[in-house]
Amino acid sequence: MRDETPRADLRLTLIVPDLLPPVAAEPVQPLMLDAFGVLVAVLPPDSGTRRRWARQWSRALSASTAERADTTVDAAHVGAPVSVDATDYSLTTRVTQAALEHVGASRLSLHAAGLADAEGRVLALVAASGTGKTTAARILGTTLGSLSDETVSVGADLDVRPYPKPLSVVNAPDSPGHKSQHSPDELGLLRPVSTGTTLHRIVVLDRAASHEEHGLEPLSIAEAIPLVLPQTSYMTSFEQPLLALTHVLQVGGGPWLLRYADITEHVTDLHRLLTDPDDPPETFTHHPGCETLSEGLDGSFARAPWHDAVEFEDGVVVLVDQTAYNLDHLGATVWLALDKPADPEWLVAAAEHRHGVHPDSPRLIGEAIGVLVEAGLVRRL
Repeated sequence: MRDETPRADLRLTLIVPDLLPPVAAEPVQPLMLDAFGVLVAVLPPDSGTRRRWARQWSRALSASTAERADTTVDAAHVGAPVSVDATDYSLTTRVTQAALEHVGASRLSLHAAGLADAEGRVLALVAASGTGKTTAARILGTTLGSLSDETVSVGADLDVRPYPKPLSVVNAPDSPGHKSQHSPDELGLLRPVSTGTTLHRIVVLDRAASHEEHGLEPLSIAEAIPLVLPQTSYMTSFEQPLLALTHVLQVGGGPWLLRYADITEHVTDLHRLLTDPDDPPETFTHHPGCETLSEGLDGSFARAPWHDAVEFEDGVVVLVDQTAYNLDHLGATVWLALDKPADPEWLVAAAEHRHGVHPDSPRLIGEAIGVLVEAGLVRRL
């Protein structure tokens, strides 16, 4: 039976959340990171992310304040991340890029893992991304001080500044693209000496499939430049990039190449490179770049504009735009002979003076000229 007893009127007050005074969020302090001497202020999106990044960057944390930062990475508005791991990896990329942009041409930056012995001698293992730098850094970092698995920053006096960024570790062998970020401290890598580290040896890494090819072998600087130049940052902003790179490649008597499948098989050899006596440095002649075309008689040839060039005993490396051409034998002879415009007959005589008389000299020199013209190193006037 329905209750017919009168009730008092009920008055409801609707509270609209948007009209309430906003609750002020607690400000998140910037994360201050030292990336090879560049102070980077990172603005995290929240305190939880800041704590996670502080753990991952534990060895690069700086006590400096944001007011002293050289550059800033604003990560406070990261949007909806694909995953936490993807967000963390993106931060590493942004910090590295910001620091490299700040350094520019003031230091030579190699894409390399850097390890230092107790004397501060640095071994730089140069390789492209995804070809073994991080694995090498983890293996060697248990017996040598870990400077970086990514960037070796070299000054004019060959000093190397540490960049102990997080290392990207594959979470599952069947998913190599899924990586998480781990501090060198978390991975148990040794700290380098704090009294200063200096570049001592450069090794180019090449993961070779055939066991017969494995091992260390010396490289000439002319051989090394086309391998190392793509693994540098901002080299074309240097006034004389090949000259700067050659000075670095001269360290320890010259660069080395390591072909390997398992880096653990070569740890002893790599350690030995840091203690072996230095070889005499390879001598070279510098040919500063020229941006204007030479003038000469019709039918003669001249060098096309080039950025920089270095001449060695067995050839010459010429940088045009961002491409390094390693010229040897007749190609090097023709390019060097064209320090002033010349016709083919004169170039044949110059080649025979250097290499000896040959019955096919005109044809061979003509072919060499054709190759240089096609490559854009020489032009017909």
